[in-house]
Order: sequence, then structure tokens, then C-alpha cells
Amino acid sequence: MESPAISVIFGTGGEERHKYLDLVMDSFFANNYPKDVEYILIEADNQYRVKEQTKSRFNIYKHIIPRNPFDIYWIFNIAAKFSSGNILIFHDNDVVVPKCFLSETEKKIHSSSGIGTTWKNIVYLGKGFSDSLLRGQVDLSEVKNSDKIGRFPSDTIHGGSIWVKRDSFFKIKGFPELFKGWGCRDDAFWLKSKSCVGWEDGSLMDLYHLYHARCGVDAQGARSTNPYYSKNRELLENMDNWTKDDWKQHIKGITEWGEFKS
Repeated sequence: MESPAISVIFGTGGEERHKYLDLVMDSFFANNYPKDVEYILIEADNQYRVKEQTKSRFNIYKHIIPRNPFDIYWIFNIAAKFSSGNILIFHDNDVVVPKCFLSETEKKIHSSSGIGTTWKNIVYLGKGFSDSLLRGQVDLSEVKNSDKIGRFPSDTIHGGSIWVKRDSFFKIKGFPELFKGWGCRDDAFWLKSKSCVGWEDGSLMDLYHLYHARCGVDAQGARSTNPYYSKNRELLENMDNWTKDDWKQHIKGITEWGEFKS
């Protein structure tokens, strides 16, 4: 494959959401996009849990031993080192995309300042419909309002699927790694991006979030499962006062694994 136009990056850890990876990849492979795409998966786990058949769907697969429970921004920073695309898409492993996603994302990026989202809403699906999707009993086009348990517009949350021009990722020096577990890290990256290169909220399409415990529609549940949530909130509120040592910790994934590819 020639140098890809886009690198799509995923991270995973533990067993809970491995079952979603193939369904999410199915949605990407169904995209009507004519250029080469590079798919990267980083598994951060003490064991090798991703099935061989699933690994084979990715151009690059790496297994690493985790530092903290599913430290996704550390994983993303490491994955960026192995990427080759001029456009990087950091994508949650439980979010299904429509067939126009890659083409519309590329169009938006070419007219943008550097970092943002394409999607208009992330729609959270209920357990019953998510399970039926996994079993191949329904298609996403069949989703009804009664199958949806929540909806977040792009101007209210800042994760799920983030696109970044490669040079902008260099400039902002990757994702903030001081945040542990769930909560506040996406807001921190959004604030940093806005101040450095600018951020563009999406307005083009809906993405669909598959159901799992601790999903974003249950904010209180997410907080109760992360003992670091209060610390994360404190870090977010004090970003303007971060020291040089704080920022060194923030880019630890990059420095541990060497520089990005040029």
C-alpha cells in the first residue's frame, strides 16, 4: 500500500468491548472512500485478548503492557508514532460510522485549521439494539427512536472520533496523559487544541455508540467507576497552571516510544 491518506487509530484493553471491534471495522470497510486507509490497533493489556481474526483486519497491531486502567490517551500517543497518514483519526472502539464518514471527514479537514470532529451527534444505542447488531439480526438503518437512550451534540462533548492534521498533532504535542480513566480528558484536549491551533465542531452526520456499562449517558455511573475522577476534574480546572514537569508527564507516551515519524 502506498502512503495512506488517512490513519484510523484505535485502542483497546480488557475484554469488555473487544466484541465491538469487528462491528466497528465493518462500518469503516463499508465506507465509499477511494483512497488508501491505514488502520492501527494498540492493545494495552497484560494478556493477548484480541482474536487473531480481528487483528488481521488492521494494517498495524501492537501489544503493550498498560500503565493504568485503559489509559486511552497514552495509547493514542503511542499509536501516532506508528502512523503514516497526513490525517489521523482517533476513534473509540465502540462507535459505528456511516458510509460517508471518511469522505466527509477528508473534505472538512482540507478546509480546517487542524483539529476537530466531523459528527453532528453521537447517538447512544440501548443494550437490546446493540446486542441485535452484534448478532447480525438488524442493520443500523433499522434503528428507531425507542432504541436510542441518549444523544450528545458535538458542541457538548469532544471525543468519540477526533480528526487531526498530522502537523497539528506535532504542534500540540499529542493528547494529555495526566488524566486517568474516564472523565475530563476530552475537555482538556479540546481546550488545548483551541488555544494552539483551533478546533472545529462537526455538523455533518450522526455516529452511533454501542451500549456498554459506564457509557456516557450515565455520568454518575462513570464517575463512580473511576476513583481518579475528582483528580481529573482538578487537573482540568488548573490546566493554566500546569508546570513544565506536568507537561513532560503529559507527553510521556511520545517520549517513551521515541519521536513521531516525519
